[in-house]
Amino acid sequence: MALFMGVIVATIEISNDFSRSTRQIESTAEQLLELTLAAAAEAVYQLDVNQAQNLLNGLMQYELFVETAVFDELGQQLARVSRDRAEFTGLSALIDLPIQEIEYELPIPGEDNLSGSLTASLDVQAGLTSFYNSSVFNSITLMLEAIFFAVLIFLIVVYTVTNPVRNLARKLSLIEPGSEKRLDLEEAHRTDEIGNLINTANSYLDAASRYQLQLIHSRKNLQDTLDNLHEGVITVDEHGIIANINLACEKMFGYSQEEAVGLAYTNFLAEGQHQQFSDLTDKAILISTPSLTTIAKNREGNTFPIEISMSQTNLIDGQYGLWTVRDISERIQAENERLTLEDQLRHSQKMEAIGTLAGGIAHDFNNILGGIIGFTELAAMEADENSPIHEHLNHVLSGSDSAAQLIGRILAFSRKQEELKEPVDLVEIANECTALIQQTIPATIKLQRNFGADSFVVFSDAAMMHQVFMNLYTNAASAISNNPGEIILAMDYVDHENVPGLNLDDSTPTKPSAANQYVRITMQDTGPGIPEEEIHRVFEPYFTTKELHAGTGMGLALIHTIIDNHEGFVSASNSSTGAVFTLYLPAFEEKHEIAEGQGKNNSYKDSGTERILVVDDNDILANLLVQALSKKGYETVVASNGENALLEYMESDNQFDLVISDQTMPGMNGDALISKLFALRPDQATILCTGYSDSISEEEALAMGIKRYLMKPVSMTDLYRVVREVLDEAA
Repeated sequence: MALFMGVIVATIEISNDFSRSTRQIESTAEQLLELTLAAAAEAVYQLDVNQAQNLLNGLMQYELFVETAVFDELGQQLARVSRDRAEFTGLSALIDLPIQEIEYELPIPGEDNLSGSLTASLDVQAGLTSFYNSSVFNSITLMLEAIFFAVLIFLIVVYTVTNPVRNLARKLSLIEPGSEKRLDLEEAHRTDEIGNLINTANSYLDAASRYQLQLIHSRKNLQDTLDNLHEGVITVDEHGIIANINLACEKMFGYSQEEAVGLAYTNFLAEGQHQQFSDLTDKAILISTPSLTTIAKNREGNTFPIEISMSQTNLIDGQYGLWTVRDISERIQAENERLTLEDQLRHSQKMEAIGTLAGGIAHDFNNILGGIIGFTELAAMEADENSPIHEHLNHVLSGSDSAAQLIGRILAFSRKQEELKEPVDLVEIANECTALIQQTIPATIKLQRNFGADSFVVFSDAAMMHQVFMNLYTNAASAISNNPGEIILAMDYVDHENVPGLNLDDSTPTKPSAANQYVRITMQDTGPGIPEEEIHRVFEPYFTTKELHAGTGMGLALIHTIIDNHEGFVSASNSSTGAVFTLYLPAFEEKHEIAEGQGKNNSYKDSGTERILVVDDNDILANLLVQALSKKGYETVVASNGENALLEYMESDNQFDLVISDQTMPGMNGDALISKLFALRPDQATILCTGYSDSISEEEALAMGIKRYLMKPVSMTDLYRVVREVLDEAA
């Protein structure tokens, strides 16, 4: 009976231990595979061999896998990792357990269709090697010893078996392998059945401890695999309590694994995101959405956007959610930077379009202005200075000069050229612009000026300031239109602490400046004002509230550019009566009135008898130069292009005292013509005129030997002076 019971007990214990160990090995393998299903499906879906290979390398950290592989939907192998099966010796070789094949189907993310499969070959027998070498050997020993002592059991059963077995059973009932409750049984030195039973129990406890260590090691390998992932992984139980996080999550949220375990997942969400996240989670479950985005919060309370991929898995003790978390701050920042760069590119393209437009029309426009100004000046010379005709011609000249300055300023604006700055009195410029604009606006609009001093001196480009006042007046008059109204121009001095432009404001483009005092220029009209939702855009190029074909949207943009280049500030606002534009310019420290005609020498000889070759493809300008120069006594010869000019020059045996050439001409440009003339006569005096040219600058022209470089339109006064200067220098 004792032998029979011993065999039965040993067999049952070995069988149970065998089944339990096998289940633990299989469960561990299944957990590892389930944790990688989402990533494997993503890798197959994107045919990412490297990602699939890295996943398989992580799985092979579990030593009982002899082969893992990923296949696409056609059954083609995407990645595979394998190792040789361990060699079995001794008792473990008596039972040959086959390799267990495990296969999981991989769904396409977000769809019901399959993208492939994940397979693994599990060597269960390798995990049971130590079990065979201990339990089977002990079982055989137990049976042999039971036979030996069977004849003695009947005699000593009461005193040597019953009581010890009862005591052993009591102690075994308190045993929990691997825990603090485990009772260490003393090694039995007796060779009876009780001693063998005690030793067998100790062997069992040792085996159980080893298996538990293997399980701990497997779990550590799993954790190491998760920690090697660049994305955060969170395991959440069915109640929303965090069961585990990986190293990436520790860095992302600032909690250690020990601190995070046991917290509700809502501790990782920003305030106000809990209900939204719950709604998104329910939606993701209903429509099988693979991922969702929300706002997370780290331990310090800092928020950042995250993307979560959610999946469900069955672990040993219940239903768990496996969340893959990605910090998408850099992605969103990159997207915002991309949008910013696109806005900058569009702005740059607008500026480039301005330059292209200005360059395209500048040459022809300046030729037209040159003719208007030149013939008007000739007519003014012949008209009686006291006649109304002379006054009218002066108005034409004043308007033409403003037009010439306008095209010059647009060219400077589009090319971002530096202006020629000097101390200028804004009062003189404002008075001039007021008198000029009064003649072009409806009589129903009244102009008022309110100046707090006799002069306001700034270090500026006078033409630029002229353009600023003209654009302000034009914009105000356009706002009032044909209705009765009033435009008030005011100027005063303010200290730098009273300049609101120094305080950054979304509607006020600003630039730091170190000036102690500013000139404040205020232009107020009685128009309808600027819509509040559009007031921050009024300084943008091409933006206008006018109807189609009623404006270009360049006037205020030009003002902003000019004021910004002068280290000033400009803002737009609305008052109870209309729009208000306020400009601040750094005041010139040494204030003084600028005398009229300062820096100009009007006493020079403007006539002569020298021989001049005029080259211009524009018949009107060529005729103008001939008449103007002939009027002063010069002998002039005209050529319509570079080829004709070169032929005329050679036929005249180089006998020209001066050559005046246009730059942009068909066939041969002016600089090319002058180069050929220098080859014939190196000391030839030359003047190059151009309305617009990006092929040669003034510095380049002077460097090649050209005496003067003139920008069209050229007034007759300047023409006579420059011609005389060049001829005198050559003489």
